Amino acid sequence: MATQLTSAVLGKANIEVFIMKGDLSADESDVIVCTTTKNLALARGRISKSILDSAGHEMLKDCARKYPRGIQYNEIAAVYGGNLRCKEVYFIALPVWGSGIDEEKVLKTTIMECLHQANKSEHSCIAFPALGTGLLRYPTDMVAKATFKCIEDFSNKHGMKATLKNVNVIIFYKDTEALQTFESEAMSRNGTNGLGGAKPKKMNYLGVRSIITRQISNGNEDMPSFGNIEVHIESGNYLDTIADVIVSTIKPGSDLTDGDLSKRILKRAGSSIQEEFKKNYSYGVRQGDIAVTKGYKLKCKQIYHGSLHRWDKDKTAITKMNLCKLVCKCLKQAEKDKMKCIAFPPLGTGEFDFPFEIAARTMMNCIKKHQQSYSEEFPNEILIIVDESSVDWKKIKEIYEDELNKSTNPDENNSEEDQNNTMYFLLEMAAKNSLERNMLPPRGTKDWYRHLCKTMPRAPSYWSIYTSVKTLKDWWLESNNIPSRVPVDHETLMAVKKVVADTWEKKHVGQGRDAHGLNTLNYSDIQVTKVERIENCDLFEKYALKRQELFQKATKNGAFPSLSSIPDSSGKILTTASVPEDSALNKDIYDEINEHYMFHGTQKDVADNIVTQGLDCRLGGSAAMFGQGVYAAESSTKADQYADPKTHRTNDEKQMFLIRMCLGRICVEKNARTLARAPCMQCKEDKCSCLNNEFYDSVVADGSWNFREFIVYDRTQVYPEYLITYIRV
Repeated sequence: MATQLTSAVLGKANIEVFIMKGDLSADESDVIVCTTTKNLALARGRISKSILDSAGHEMLKDCARKYPRGIQYNEIAAVYGGNLRCKEVYFIALPVWGSGIDEEKVLKTTIMECLHQANKSEHSCIAFPALGTGLLRYPTDMVAKATFKCIEDFSNKHGMKATLKNVNVIIFYKDTEALQTFESEAMSRNGTNGLGGAKPKKMNYLGVRSIITRQISNGNEDMPSFGNIEVHIESGNYLDTIADVIVSTIKPGSDLTDGDLSKRILKRAGSSIQEEFKKNYSYGVRQGDIAVTKGYKLKCKQIYHGSLHRWDKDKTAITKMNLCKLVCKCLKQAEKDKMKCIAFPPLGTGEFDFPFEIAARTMMNCIKKHQQSYSEEFPNEILIIVDESSVDWKKIKEIYEDELNKSTNPDENNSEEDQNNTMYFLLEMAAKNSLERNMLPPRGTKDWYRHLCKTMPRAPSYWSIYTSVKTLKDWWLESNNIPSRVPVDHETLMAVKKVVADTWEKKHVGQGRDAHGLNTLNYSDIQVTKVERIENCDLFEKYALKRQELFQKATKNGAFPSLSSIPDSSGKILTTASVPEDSALNKDIYDEINEHYMFHGTQKDVADNIVTQGLDCRLGGSAAMFGQGVYAAESSTKADQYADPKTHRTNDEKQMFLIRMCLGRICVEKNARTLARAPCMQCKEDKCSCLNNEFYDSVVADGSWNFREFIVYDRTQVYPEYLITYIRV
């Protein structure tokens, strides 16, 4: 049964407009339209990121090549559709509602431009979302009226000469209000109650993707799914399953002759599968691991053989964890092998004696967690086949269907899932690394430092574009190192604002040689208007590798002395003391090696270079107090002094960075002196002839100045993570 559509026929060209819920990135129109920023930061918006993820990085390349300076309002960035089902994507930019621009006029002009461009390119179908009704806060009724008015005006202007015949309006599945508003507008213009089941020319809306459910064409039921992963519960002969991969179970340390299912697979697939297994897995498979073989005479490309122990009622948590580990590893292996469809038996039932409800719930929770943590498109279909040779097959199928429906229902509360979030996360990380995840050694121990030295660098856990799912090196290779500016969430915004406010020193505004000219502006504070996180794989990988060098030094004598513990120091670092404990600023940061957040003031026209290239010691002024290095401050007042030229101070919008800085072993200096690098720990000189000498990693200017300054002489010791936009007030 097709998805129910409401439609209207508009204008002299008889353009059919269809209103439906769905996933814009999966639409089969010739063109899809999507909002983004004027600088075409596609990874920042929910819909544009979804489109980018589906299209692939060829889309980014096309954007960069055709529109190196971005776009303005009323303009279109027409780019290659990549792996999408459409031919082109039109990216547009709209102002935020209430920003003082004539937003409705911009919206109408942009819609008309899209329609004209599609017609000029001889496309027959174009798809719009409910433009601007999300984060841009456009009134839904205004957008609906504007959309239909533009389509009608276009249709009347071009008449039957128009090549554009169909317009699809794709509404986000949760936005019931927008759907009803657009449907009402369609029916008011069409004078009809809609054409149930109608579909436009050349379009097939059987199975339109949405986030939670999919309509299917061979029945009247919704097909549950996790994101873009469809899940089917079926019954039949498991060995007749058609899939890219089927999963089998064996006992730890055994071969394919030990286990009910594995023996059946061996008999059907032929002896070659046993020969391959013994050749590559002569010692069997460890608990929770998998062995990969060809499918041979089965209707699959590969078979994943996973080891599992019997249910132990005295060790329920461990037994469930082992089952979850197996599911996670199979899904991760399918992702690695780019297998679209994977089939599982109801793992744990049968000879392994798992209670049916526990086995079903554990599998569904693992599938759900996998979908939430991975960005790849494989697998996109999971089959759970209940073999009808089992006496209890009907009961098992019913239980699995029930657990699947609970898992895909956003209103269901699964308390057991909530209690085990940490367990599933750890198991997924084990699957990602394709190895057993050992417990992390106690923090601060030499083994802990060694562990951090060995770990492949990953992004911080809270990054949203280049996530910690992959190593930084993998991201760098796949993304062509395109840095992203990501608007931070509300919690992080409030945390950054707090650090800025807490470190602001009103009494020192306009004081000191670097503050020349500021006292004429008559301001006493600054107000943060925007905070963006910089996600740059190349820069952060270099920073993370330098950080590992400091971890290696710490394996000898443990944590480095903190600044407050050094005799000549005047106390704790203000920024660190101001960071809220539960914020992102307190995650994935290591005070054991004196890693801290600091401010770095910069002029606005230099910010883009810092985002892409980082901070460079060589560009420091030759007259700097302690030589050419990267300078940072613990006070936002000090950073503000560098936001504009001394000869041209203004109250215009300014910027500063909140950077990560690895201070390592700190040298406190009371008097200014020119250094080429941090001095020797023995003679305190930067150029020395000491034997077996070791050098400090940073210098802190902590004398009679208004502000302390923090200096490093290696650009990889800093990473510009947050760009703060503010005004002086």
